[in-house]
Amino acid sequence: AWTPSSLLTSLTLRPLTLKKKELVQHEVHAVAGSHFLGTLRYGPDPFPIDEVVKRWERQPELLASDPGGFAVYVLFDEVVDGYLSIVEELEDKADDLEDLVFEDDPTADGPQVQEQIFLVKREVVQLRRFASPMRQGLDLLQEQPGLVPDALQPYFRDVTEHAIRVSELA
Repeated sequence: AWTPSSLLTSLTLRPLTLKKKELVQHEVHAVAGSHFLGTLRYGPDPFPIDEVVKRWERQPELLASDPGGFAVYVLFDEVVDGYLSIVEELEDKADDLEDLVFEDDPTADGPQVQEQIFLVKREVVQLRRFASPMRQGLDLLQEQPGLVPDALQPYFRDVTEHAIRVSELA
């Protein structure tokens, strides 16, 4: 039996990007079916999907076999890969702050170092809030009939593992 929910999936992703070493929040709304993906990105600095499109073009056989499912996978994978890049950047910031804290420099500005520590902590919390729901969303997608065929299951498991890793690292 045909029902709109069995043919369409509505998604909201919350990607983060780094711009001048600052976190920038984005929002991507998507509607996906077995043969299509439509996205809505807005704001003064919308999430760039250039790399998503390039990946679609680099693997035409997967895109042709299941356009909607593969397109959704690549979109999720790019968002999660962005989270992993941010984790690396935050680890670098934490290492630099650790060096400042244990540095034997009497001219170091303690309150400024404290402020930097709290700013990094805020970024980690923001990353965790954005990344944590990804696993549940990926699990729900894989359970939905028709969107993720068996051939794409390994790809979705891979991006799910990366989402778990981001949450654990954060």
